[in-house]
Amino acid sequence: MASIQQIYDIESLKIPNWLSPFFKIVKKKQVNWLSELRSAKHFDELSLQRVISYKVKEQLPNYDLVYYNKTITSTKDSNKKNKPDFLMWKKDYSEWYIIEVELENHGIHHVKEQISTFYDGDYSDIDVITNYVKKLENSIDEDSFKNMINSMRPQIMLIADHIQKDWIKELDLFSCKFSSLQIYSDSKENFIYRFNGEWPQEYSEYSFCTLDKRLRCLNVSKLDFFGNFNFISGQKIPIHYEGIIDEWEYLEDNKNESLVFDGSYFPLDTTNFRWRLIKNNKNEFHLLK
Repeated sequence: MASIQQIYDIESLKIPNWLSPFFKIVKKKQVNWLSELRSAKHFDELSLQRVISYKVKEQLPNYDLVYYNKTITSTKDSNKKNKPDFLMWKKDYSEWYIIEVELENHGIHHVKEQISTFYDGDYSDIDVITNYVKKLENSIDEDSFKNMINSMRPQIMLIADHIQKDWIKELDLFSCKFSSLQIYSDSKENFIYRFNGEWPQEYSEYSFCTLDKRLRCLNVSKLDFFGNFNFISGQKIPIHYEGIIDEWEYLEDNKNESLVFDGSYFPLDTTNFRWRLIKNNKNEFHLLK
């Protein structure tokens, strides 16, 4: 068991010199504790949108994002019309997103109505979409942007302060990506923001993995995937999943590789058999469904 070094206020104790190696002496200072805020009580939806806009641009430098206050009509029901909050696209025009922002106190009927409309939305008027975005983000390449809109459907993302379990079940039909923004504050109203969930990941290498829930391990499908990273069998590797970092033990046997989790609480969804392990451009490993 690791030893614990005690921390004391320099003004409260007089420590003999021979004891000083066993103590860490610090000057008296105020410790600010952070508490999670329930966004629905402290922020309205517009305030949350502003925070998200700023933080997304900071977190995803290779993506652009604009407020998108245009009505989208469902192709399956012309009476279903809703406005999303953002339109986001990758700067190389390889993918784009329609993003809806919700507070946790909104019911599933309201959320499903929005997401289903965007999933079945009519995006055929490419010039209207492009001209709207161009007014807000003049740097876009119009031809590339139009080609992106014309050649692929948008991915749908829901960002909320807390993702409700019934939302995930009800919205799975629409291939919706879920992301949450948690907000913390101290007594001096200093804020810290934490993103979780299915954010776009840029990766340089990846491998599929299969889950063995009995052994609590992932078998890496790509032969010698970790060979380029100079890991040693038995080494602990930090791996991200839904905003949380856990350590997995790397095991290698004749270039067959696996990751074993020996923590108390298994972090993955055990009903999902196939996973994707990526190394992103920050040299971090992430697990994706």
